[in-house]
Amino acid sequence: MIRRRTKDIRQLLQQSKLGSIQQRSEQFQLWQRLWQASVPADLAPFCRCTAVSQGVIKVAVASAAWIPRLRMLEPHLIDYFNQFLEQPVHACEIKVDPELSQSARRR
Repeated sequence: MIRRRTKDIRQLLQQSKLGSIQQRSEQFQLWQRLWQASVPADLAPFCRCTAVSQGVIKVAVASAAWIPRLRMLEPHLIDYFNQFLEQPVHACEIKVDPELSQSARRR
């Protein structure tokens, strides 16, 4: 009889879809922590990092009025994210998400 080495729960999770979801969740949490640490407190309720993909920080803002301010912060954001991420980022992509303005008002 062949005895196989048993896998521990971490190995099983990493190889399953659940493990993939967990990794994405951890990535997203890291992006949010980096975002909160790099954006001024008065701006944070009106924007959020939605993803980091192919060297681009993807950002949602409550209205177009916040875009110029984020553009001014873009070099700082890129430098800050590059200190902590394995894959370097080189740009920000900013899109308006009206739902953010409603959630910012509720705070």
